[in-house]
Amino acid sequence: MFKIYSSYDCVLKFDDKEEFLDQNTNLTIEEKSKIDVYPVGKHSVYSFSLNLDKLEKSKFYKFKNYNYNVYIFFIENLITQTQNLYSYNINNQNCVVKVAKETLTFKTEKIEKEVFLPFNYQEYSCVQKDNLIVCDFNNEETSLIVIFNPKTNKIKAFNGMIQEDDDGFTIKENLFDTKYIFSKEGLKIQSFIENTNFLNKEIIPYNFMNSILSRNFEYAHSLLKDDLKEKITTNNLKEFFPDVKYFKFIEKNMCFAVCEARDIFVKFSINDNKINEIDCD
Repeated sequence: MFKIYSSYDCVLKFDDKEEFLDQNTNLTIEEKSKIDVYPVGKHSVYSFSLNLDKLEKSKFYKFKNYNYNVYIFFIENLITQTQNLYSYNINNQNCVVKVAKETLTFKTEKIEKEVFLPFNYQEYSCVQKDNLIVCDFNNEETSLIVIFNPKTNKIKAFNGMIQEDDDGFTIKENLFDTKYIFSKEGLKIQSFIENTNFLNKEIIPYNFMNSILSRNFEYAHSLLKDDLKEKITTNNLKEFFPDVKYFKFIEKNMCFAVCEARDIFVKFSINDNKINEIDCD
C-alpha cells in the first residue's frame, strides 16, 4: 500500500482517475500505478511522473518503507534552475552569486550550489555580513532569507514572517520567535521567546521538530523529561539531527524527516507534557 503526502496542493492522475491532494491530507493507493503529478497554484515545482512499481531517487519526492507500507512525500524543495552576478571575497576566497527569476546560485572555487526560490519576489538584495553572504527576497506576502557560509559551504534558508535588523533577524512563529545574529564564525541563535499558549500535549512533537529544523537545540532539549535529559544532551541532539531539511507528521506523534545523510521516521511518547521517549527508524 502506498501513502502519499505533499507539501503543496496538486492533482494526481493514474488509472484513468484524477485525485486532488492538498498539503493537509494524504492519499492511499493500493495498486502499483504510474502517476502524473500536476502542482496547483504558484509553486517552484513543475509537473512530473513517478512509477509506483519502480520508485527511484528523485529531486521531486522522497520515499521510505515502513510497516509494510511505502510512504511517499512530494517536497517543494530548494532545487535548481537561470541571472544578475555579484562577486565577493571572503577570507581570500572568491564567491560568485547568481540571482535569477527562480533560482539563486552560490559558486566558489570548490563547489556550486543552487537554491530554488519558492515564490515570485518583487525585490531582493545580496550583501556580505561578517563572513556570510546574505540574500533577502520579498514580496507583499512573505520573505525569504538565504545565507551562504563560504567557509563551510553550507546554505541556510528561512521563509515566513521575518523581522530584520542591523546584526541579524528574527523568525516570528506561533511556537516561539527566534533571534539569529551574524558573526565571523557563522550564523548563531542569540535568543528565543517561547509562546506558552502553544505548549500542549498535542503539538509538543511538532514543537520539538520545528526547533530542530531551526537548529534551536536548547529549546528542543527543554521539551524532554528530566530522566531523558540525563541520557540525551544538547550535543547528542546536534549529532543525531545534524541537518534536518524537512519534516511531515503522518500521525499525531510520528513524523517523516529528511536529513542530510538519511531519511527517518521519528516517533514520540509524551508524558506530563514532556517527551519521555524518542524512537527513530
